[in-house]
Amino acid sequence: MQWYTGTGSWSTPTWTSRMYLNSSGNVGIGSTTPWGKLSVTNTGSGPSFVVEDATSPDSTPFIVDASGNVGIGTTTPATALDFGVGKVITLRTADANNALMQFGQVDGTANTQQIRLGGSDQGNLRIHQAAGGKDWLYLKSDGNVGIGTTSPSQRLSVQGNGLFSGTVTIA
Repeated sequence: MQWYTGTGSWSTPTWTSRMYLNSSGNVGIGSTTPWGKLSVTNTGSGPSFVVEDATSPDSTPFIVDASGNVGIGTTTPATALDFGVGKVITLRTADANNALMQFGQVDGTANTQQIRLGGSDQGNLRIHQAAGGKDWLYLKSDGNVGIGTTSPSQRLSVQGNGLFSGTVTIA
């Protein structure tokens, strides 16, 4: 099933397919070959997908622009994921035992760097090189900080050598 719009005269209209529903139930907007339940093909420069409230145009919508950038709280996302100005980002999970928030380069090499919060590190913040087990910084939930160690026993525990330039004060 297809939906068309037309231009021209009644006797010689020019029809353009705008929406298509295939036999699998997939809907195509701007496409006659939808490959997902909803496929949007944008051949222009305007937004591909917008969700907004009753105020139209909304100044804080959820938007996917023609470049594939996603904006939440902004109509002009400048990066792949843009939360706009003054927004607080909260990520939650219902599974407290296996909750993990991880940022990192995932390239399959031994040099994969990660920032981890949760998971096997329950309540601790870890910055490390995943492969090879090189821990750079470890902040335990009790407030102790480890550099080069995942088991700091004092407010600051350093495993390895240190270099200080300037004054070091011990109270």
